[in-house]
Amino acid sequence: MWEPKDMQSAVKAVVVEGMSKSAAGKQFHVPRGTLQRHLKNIARGEGVKKMLCWQSILNAEQEDELVGRILDMESRLYGS
Repeated sequence: MWEPKDMQSAVKAVVVEGMSKSAAGKQFHVPRGTLQRHLKNIARGEGVKKMLCWQSILNAEQEDELVGRILDMESRLYGS
């Protein structure tokens, strides 16, 4: 998963420094297609923002507890 700051850096590299989309995607670890979409959005006057298509149903505490249980089960060779 990419971070918004990485996408902003990739966009800057393409727009300001003239780097290719492919090279910027590789250098800043962002998908080229996603970078292209953000560049189009910027051309329309929109900023860089990360949008997720899903929402978590667990809060952070529940997620940490689940991870702990999974790691415990893995250490006991469950599922092997």
